[in-house]
Amino acid sequence: MRKKLPDEDRAASPAHDVAGAVQPVARGPDADRDPLSHAADHAARFRTLLDAVPDAVTLHDAQGDIVDANTAAVRIFGYPLDRLRGMNVRDLNPNLPDDHMTAVMRTHGVDQTFSVISVNRRADGTTFPVEVHSNVFVDAGQPRILAVARDISERVEAERQLRVSADHLRKQARVDSLTRLPNRDTMLEAIREAIDGARAEASPAVLYIDLDRFKILNDMLGHHAGDRLLLATAERLRMCCEGDVRCGRYGNDEFIVLLPRGASARTCAQRIIRAFERPFQLEGEAFVLTTSIGIAHYPQHGDSAEQLIQHADTAMHEAKRRGRHTYRAFDKTMGDRLGMRNQIEAQLRLALDQGELWLAFQPKISLHDRRIVGAEALLRWRSRQFGDVPPTDFIPHAENSGEIVRIGAWVVQEACRQLRAWRDQGLMLEHIAVNVSFRQLLSGTFSDSVQAALDAHGLPGDALELEMTERILIDEAPDTLETFTALKKMGVRLSIDDFGEGYSSFNYLRHLPIDCVKISHTFMQGIPSQASDTAICEAIVRIADSLGMTVVAEGVESEEQLAFLERIGTDDAQGFLFSHPLQPAQMADFMRDWKA
Repeated sequence: MRKKLPDEDRAASPAHDVAGAVQPVARGPDADRDPLSHAADHAARFRTLLDAVPDAVTLHDAQGDIVDANTAAVRIFGYPLDRLRGMNVRDLNPNLPDDHMTAVMRTHGVDQTFSVISVNRRADGTTFPVEVHSNVFVDAGQPRILAVARDISERVEAERQLRVSADHLRKQARVDSLTRLPNRDTMLEAIREAIDGARAEASPAVLYIDLDRFKILNDMLGHHAGDRLLLATAERLRMCCEGDVRCGRYGNDEFIVLLPRGASARTCAQRIIRAFERPFQLEGEAFVLTTSIGIAHYPQHGDSAEQLIQHADTAMHEAKRRGRHTYRAFDKTMGDRLGMRNQIEAQLRLALDQGELWLAFQPKISLHDRRIVGAEALLRWRSRQFGDVPPTDFIPHAENSGEIVRIGAWVVQEACRQLRAWRDQGLMLEHIAVNVSFRQLLSGTFSDSVQAALDAHGLPGDALELEMTERILIDEAPDTLETFTALKKMGVRLSIDDFGEGYSSFNYLRHLPIDCVKISHTFMQGIPSQASDTAICEAIVRIADSLGMTVVAEGVESEEQLAFLERIGTDDAQGFLFSHPLQPAQMADFMRDWKA
């Protein structure tokens, strides 16, 4: 009989069949081990694998009673293993219904995996979110469920922070960063919602609010102070808006008020105007910042948010045209003017090339010796489509569109050409005055175009006087100083037109190379009878004289006005008392016929 080979020396030993043939027999390393020992080893390996899983793993029966759990479950839930065994899944999640396991076993078949996100409770009573993946299987004829629960607290918190950040960004996108009022897009959305929910008896209204002369104060005081004024403005508007009335910032110094039911829009406008009559305290000084307000009602004045705002804006500009510090509601005549404005702007672009623009001239008389010392060139437009268009109707559009730069250069060139022609006829007019827009001064080429016009017609610099409004002094003083300096080097005279209408700052006069100030025609109506107008005129003459400047009065229409101006020492005057604006040939005849 053959001696057996040791198990450790072979993986399989041959066996002999009844015929004596050797047959191989497969044998594993555990072939001779006890089945119970084999099962114990398998269970130990399974336990090692379970404990290596970082998530909580529980094994429970069809009733939800926990049969076993891994080390991570002990750590995560805070119960000792012998306590976990025997607990029910509803002890870990008290929010589960009584029939939870019945529903699970009915819904999910064997070898099916399903996942839920839920909330579990620890031994200390604290709760935490979990993502649970479960699998139904059969063990020894009994259904079992293996559940793997992952603590997703960090993920949930990260998602919460993302939602908070997203909500914050959405809110930031809906409010103005400075005033914290709703911004343009938010107000447009609110107006659209109000329109959608409008009823015949309670339709929305929009107020368009502009701060009068805010830019002047902003430039004088600096942008930091301007921001503080805007913050104070926002606070006053909030106080004026009661109930469901909303206010928002629409632009730099423009605000929108929405009255969802449209009631008492005029009352609201009056309340805002009164609120802004109180001075703002800033840098230890008091400033009055008034408002101009336009009103538009749905559906009378527009059937969309954009149209309501456009028409409220148009009404606001009408309020400004009527003197500011007031309100106006949109009406059909404004709509007609808006349509006409669009047509005028379109035709104005063609006017210069089509030869429709021309210059009229109004003589300027010295009050010392009654000589004609100059003339003011006044732009006129004789349109093929509209006929004679008043300057007040087309010059603002030329400025807004930027066309004034091209037109203004032509005016300077044409005025110099006409002065040269008169001088060649022996009519020795000292100078010609031309009105200049702030857009021309900021164009970057203005001083070059002036020099070119003087050179083209052989005129000295002092033959040309440029008239600018007070706005130029304050709005763009830093940017225009270089242009002023270049013009003064040429010898060109600089004059401030309509002086005293509200922008006045004698401090700017003191620092800028101004030769002349023209007293606004609005003061002529009150002299010599109105004490306030006469006092202002006297002050202008006195201060201008102390600064070495010439004073010109415009709009003189009566002998009484003329006598008053002579008495206070005014240098020159112009107005209907002497002559209406004249065509070039008429101006030549006027100069020939004038007797000093």
